[in-house]
Order: sequence, then C-alpha cells, then structure tokens
Amino acid sequence: MFDLRVPVDVPGGSLYGRIIGLQGKPFVILHGGPGMTHDYFLPDMQALCQSGYQIFMYDQRGCGYSKESMTNPDAINIDTYIKDFEAFCARFELKDITLMGHSWGGLLAVRCAAAYPELVTNLILVNPMPLSSEGYADFVAQCTKRLEPYQEELGIVRRSDQYREGEVEAANLYYSLIFRAYFANHRKIEGLRSVPEYNKLMAPNWQRVEELFRKNLISKPFDFHEDLSKITANTLFIHGDADPTPREWIDKMRAMIPDSKFREIEKAGHFPWVEQPSKFFLYVQVFLVQVSMAQEVAHSASDVSDFSE
Repeated sequence: MFDLRVPVDVPGGSLYGRIIGLQGKPFVILHGGPGMTHDYFLPDMQALCQSGYQIFMYDQRGCGYSKESMTNPDAINIDTYIKDFEAFCARFELKDITLMGHSWGGLLAVRCAAAYPELVTNLILVNPMPLSSEGYADFVAQCTKRLEPYQEELGIVRRSDQYREGEVEAANLYYSLIFRAYFANHRKIEGLRSVPEYNKLMAPNWQRVEELFRKNLISKPFDFHEDLSKITANTLFIHGDADPTPREWIDKMRAMIPDSKFREIEKAGHFPWVEQPSKFFLYVQVFLVQVSMAQEVAHSASDVSDFSE
C-alpha cells in the first residue's frame, strides 16, 4: 500500500506528515493526547482506503517525529494547533475533507471544523475529550477511580530514571498500565499495535507536550461548547459504552449540532476500533455512504431547479 512520510512546514518548524493510499477522497485523522502520535491508528485505519479514501495524518506540533525545536512552550497551545491543521490541509490542497478526531483530537477537531467550515464536509468524533473543564474533571475522576489498583506500580515507573529518559520498555510498561482505564477488556490492550512503542524521542515529547497543555489549558477553566454551533459539517459521534468520559457530556455536544448522528458501541472503551473493529468500521462506512447519497440527491435537485428556471 502507498505510504508516504513527508514533512510539512509550519511557522517555527515542520510537522511529520503521513499519507496512506495513492488516491481517494481526503480523510484527515487527528490523534489524541495531547502529546501522542498518529501511529496508534495503524494499521487499522488503512481499511478506509478500501472505501475510496486517502488517509492524511500527522504528529501534532512537538509530538513524536515533529521537529524537536517545536516544543517551544509558547507554541504549544490550541490556537497554534488549529493553525497547523489549516497549514497541513493547504500543503496538500485538501478540500471537502472528512475529519476524524479521537479523544484530545476530538476536541481539536471540533475547534478546527468550527474555524474552517469551508474545509470540513464530514466530521467524525470518536470518544472526544469533553469540551469544558467541568467535563474534563469528570473524565479524570473516572480514570483515577479505574486506576486505583495500579497507583503504586505507576508511581514506581514514573519515578524511575528509565521512564524519565524515555526508554522504550519503561514507556511500554507505564502506558500499558494507564490504558487499563480506557479499555472494556484489558486483554485487548495489546491490540493497540503501535502504542506505546515509543523511542527516546516519542516518550519524553509526550510528557512535555502533555505538561504544557496541562499548564496552558487544562489547569484553567475552559469551555468550547460554543464552537459546536459554528460547525456546518455532517457529524457523527462514536462512543464506547465503557469509555471514561460520562455519556452526558457526549449528549451535550450532540444536542448543539443539529442533525448530528450518534452510535454507541457496546463492550468498547476509548479505542473502539481496537475492541470492536467490525462495528466501528461499519458505523463509519454507513455514515459516509448516507451523507454521500444525501449530497448526490441535493445536487440532483439543484440541477433540476436550474433547468426549470
């Protein structure tokens, strides 16, 4: 399969971009974190190429293989991340985009779709991070409760020199414990194939970016719900019933986007394409087929109207 890794210049450095599939309608995916990398979607998301889509992904500013110089604290903020999305799309002249955001990437996708409605035609939010500090506090409370049995072990790993220096084995152990809060079935964590296989660059970058966002955004009151009213894209919410984000926060988001669609996946947590792949991809594909058919009907009706005039 065609798989191109390409740098994308943005103010202050460059993003590590990736294109999968030789051609097709553009499907842009925003990863979670903040601070993770794009690779945890693979190889699963390659299935979208078989449905006529070309996949575009990148490591967000300061993350993974994006330039080390981009960990400038002043540049690690959500406004810059939104501008980076626009710059990435401009680099490849993308339009009529299907944008998928997962977790933190879901919050970022909401803000990007609101800022650039002319770019985003379809929006898929997979277990999005709550859009307010109040909702995020509920999410953290759920995660903390689920991780209580592992706190001692997590503390030992966090304090170790190996973890602080970004050694792969220590990072693997730490995140395999953390992700126990995010899965309905812990035995399926290993299905998250590319995470957390971090090298000495990826692991410390995750920590730095996460700390900067905690300082610059998460530790302060925030509420981005008003952005939902600016979204014009066809929107689908996918929510795993075992996700740590309480369902009420997803329902609040849905209510603010007219005609948005919702699918809940049973026996799935924060990574539903890993735990329930058949249902996840079925729901995505049905949504995309439905909006495509609706667009064709609308275009046909417009053509008839033009002819009658």
